[in-house]
Amino acid sequence: MRGQLAILAASVALFSSADAFAYSYSTCGGNPIKWSGNNVTMRASPNSFPTGYWRNALQRAVDIHYRNPSKFFFTLGTDDTTWSSGNGVNEIFGTTDASVHGGAPAAALTRRTCYWLFGWHYGINESDIYFNYSSPWRWTGDELKTSLWTYNMNGAGLRQLQATAIHELGHSSGLLHESRWYNMMGTDFQHLWANGSTAYGYLGADAGQGTAFLYGWWSSARDFSVAHWAYSGVSGEYSTHRRTRVYSTAGAELPVANVANERGHFVRPGQRVQVEFTYENQGSVTHTAPMRWVISTNDVISTADTTIGTGSITLTPGAHWTARTTVTLPNWLTPGKNYWIGVIADPLNATADNYRQNNATYIPVRAF
Repeated sequence: MRGQLAILAASVALFSSADAFAYSYSTCGGNPIKWSGNNVTMRASPNSFPTGYWRNALQRAVDIHYRNPSKFFFTLGTDDTTWSSGNGVNEIFGTTDASVHGGAPAAALTRRTCYWLFGWHYGINESDIYFNYSSPWRWTGDELKTSLWTYNMNGAGLRQLQATAIHELGHSSGLLHESRWYNMMGTDFQHLWANGSTAYGYLGADAGQGTAFLYGWWSSARDFSVAHWAYSGVSGEYSTHRRTRVYSTAGAELPVANVANERGHFVRPGQRVQVEFTYENQGSVTHTAPMRWVISTNDVISTADTTIGTGSITLTPGAHWTARTTVTLPNWLTPGKNYWIGVIADPLNATADNYRQNNATYIPVRAF
């Protein structure tokens, strides 16, 4: 578990990278490079993001980013039909031009100032985001698990545009890639919240804390959340993530099962197991959340499900914690049937929380 920690910024001439314990950003003469204001308008190409499905998906990403605990936010506007770097307009567009995308699925092309002239002059001047519309990149603008390859054990499916857009908006705000923690600035398509049929990307505790460091905390931000993804390792500049798991009481991962085409585990009726979830404080104050672990006959986790454990978790602002909790499964589980072990943060709405949709999630299991 990590809480809010002090920033050790590199104090060097010209352009460098400063690393914190939970996020990274660029510096100029020891100063964080960021926008001069707290609201930046991004203008979407009407060709790449026409009104309707694709425009709504992009707006959804902007709205989700807005829930970060800082005073900073983006506004989505409409661009003309052309794109140009250095024109002073922050543009979002799709391209098949290999000279632009270079094979990458998406990127934020950010122009910065950093020079010395009787004092340091620094800041972000412009940021353009592109999405690669060439094969093999295939995108979806919806939030259905069945559309996403990350939720299909057979690997079929698409990459969610919203999750990648949130990652690129993170770059546009001033954040760099992150490889050390479970983080949206790592592998974005593995940084998702899900319950029922819905799954979507989100900024997360680490990147939210980084945005707040750059632009100041929004004092009334309250968001305690749970997720069934966790840090797994490093791939270049990126953190990689995996689905959380179910273990024996001895700490051995239980055999993997295909549960409704999702990755799950085989369990026995009455078995005592350790169930793993990631808990995050995406707000601006220390938060103690009552917790309830449940067993469900479907993937929609709610207070109507059977309770198998209770407790509480306290996290400081920007903290996330991937932890195992020991629970006993009911004896009435039917061999051959699918179930979902769930967790609910603040099931009785006893604490202040600005966004409760992300308070519950699950791990699929199959009884045998």
